[in-house]
Amino acid sequence: MSNATGPTAKRAHGRSLNDFENLSWAEKKLVACATRGETCVLGNMVPDRPTRANTIRPALVRFLALGGDHSVPVHERGVRFVGAFIGGEGKHLDFEGLNLYGAPCFWKSRFDKRIVLMDANGASLRFDGSVLQALSADRLRLTGSLFLNEVRCIEDIRLVGAQIQGNLELDDVNLENHETSLICERIEVGGTLLFRTFFKPNGLVSFANGHIQTLGDQVSSWPDKMYVLDGFVYEHIPASTPINVHERIAWLSNQFPAIQSNLVFALQPWMQLSKILREQGHFREATEVDIARENQLRKARSVSYWPIHWFYGVFAGYGYKPDRVLILAFITWLGSAYFYNYSASQGFFAPSSPAVFQSSTYEECRKTGANWTSCPSLLREYSRFSPPAYSLDLILPVVHLGQAHDWQPIAAGESWNLGYVVRLVTWAEEIFGWVAALTLGAIASGLVKRKEG
Repeated sequence: MSNATGPTAKRAHGRSLNDFENLSWAEKKLVACATRGETCVLGNMVPDRPTRANTIRPALVRFLALGGDHSVPVHERGVRFVGAFIGGEGKHLDFEGLNLYGAPCFWKSRFDKRIVLMDANGASLRFDGSVLQALSADRLRLTGSLFLNEVRCIEDIRLVGAQIQGNLELDDVNLENHETSLICERIEVGGTLLFRTFFKPNGLVSFANGHIQTLGDQVSSWPDKMYVLDGFVYEHIPASTPINVHERIAWLSNQFPAIQSNLVFALQPWMQLSKILREQGHFREATEVDIARENQLRKARSVSYWPIHWFYGVFAGYGYKPDRVLILAFITWLGSAYFYNYSASQGFFAPSSPAVFQSSTYEECRKTGANWTSCPSLLREYSRFSPPAYSLDLILPVVHLGQAHDWQPIAAGESWNLGYVVRLVTWAEEIFGWVAALTLGAIASGLVKRKEG
């Protein structure tokens, strides 16, 4: 009985060099290079058409990528070639469920049929500079990286559920035909996703429910309104990638319309970006994302009582900019104080105590057109009117300085006068004070909850 690993051991068809008859010059050269660990150079650019000097059968590539046999032991580096035309048999390059040997590299080559890598296992794979008909690599598992830089693809690229411990490089990828898609749903990348200078006229790019370590993308590479980020999780944006928060907000706003509508609004991508920016110390940018998220929610009609929601956004940045409330309060206090000072000089403020008007001591102050706030006899015994303190007394609902208690606007007379305007201003300032205080209180409790969460 022969040894199962010996030269006479039976192998499945396609797993022995004897299964390939009439090797072409290009195929003979590839076999020789594979055993020596060399790159088989058949040209310095992607071939336009098959010739005997560049054509390699997909089955032979598969044979070498699986390690060859006893007569053709492939070097540990794996099969490597440049400038090849993979085709001629009318068959796919099929690695489904197989373990790839070494780290195959297919540079600047043309594949005329679909490459199938579903459920395959390997170290690293390179297709840099090549032209692919299509790539199906669902549930592909690599301990290294997948390189698809400067790749042109006629049909779709699928990496659904793929697990790549290294990088996924998609720089300068061109999906040529309409409705051609890049589907990377549920993908896991332990290194960096490089996604830059991506040319795609149509079709869908989906990283839904994907998880990568580092997002090294270029915002302009994402096709307008033709990508899905719902459930997309990344742990880091590298320091070498400039953080332009307005570009990032546009990136989230231009997702596929179906997940930005009032029927399905994807909240997670907004929360994810805000979280990462805040963790990396970009607090101001994270706040801008939070505010933009609330604006998008309202546009998608995903909030109740939208007028109140709109006012809260303008007034306090949805709680993310409490400084707005403080600035408005300061302006209101100062502006009102100036107005009260002018109104008092025109005689439209008077003491609120009835005793003042009944005492003969203040006869001079009661003359028509007199200014109560500067009456000498009154100032000796009554609290002096202070416009800043009066305004502060109104705008701070829990602080009592006595000014609002001791002084009041005069709005007497049959015709409309400045006193009525002063009274309206005092009411408005007091209402503003309560609204501002309640808003700041709500923001404070909200900040505590967000910190705890």
